[in-house]
Amino acid sequence: MPRATYLPSPNSPDCSPMPRPTSSHEPSQLDRIEQQLKSLCKCNRAISGQIKLMFDTLYKNNTITRTFQLQRMASEEDLESFNTKLGINSTCMAEALCQLVHILFETSDVDNRLEIIFNLFFERDLVAKCSWTGRGFPDPKLCLSKYIDILSLIKYAGGNHLMMRTDEYVKQFIF
Repeated sequence: MPRATYLPSPNSPDCSPMPRPTSSHEPSQLDRIEQQLKSLCKCNRAISGQIKLMFDTLYKNNTITRTFQLQRMASEEDLESFNTKLGINSTCMAEALCQLVHILFETSDVDNRLEIIFNLFFERDLVAKCSWTGRGFPDPKLCLSKYIDILSLIKYAGGNHLMMRTDEYVKQFIF
């Protein structure tokens, strides 16, 4: 059986194999393409979870299973740990925010949303040991305003579709 031969058209790309360079200092086109593909795959793996979280929040059809567990904080170590985790890992922040938005979906009143968030996050004993500035009488208290990432999460989830809460509003709500 004769082989079919195709004549290249002027618009078709040249897909003929490129000869490998003889110098070890010059990467070939194939090597450059492989490097770019590796880079794209790495980027894809890094953002795929965040994209799923965004679609899950936007379309509410549970594209992923909700495995994020909100932990109630009972000590300064818990506050430090959770704040660090939220600050370092953007996926953790996105998961926590999506989980809170999912929980608060039916609640539109901002004060009710904040109350639910505080009841989910903080043990009552811990709140009694906190103040906004850390000042207390007779002993100093935990400075809640220094936990920026936790407060950001509370502000974003505590607001509604009309407004996002401010630090001042959260401060007045707590204390």
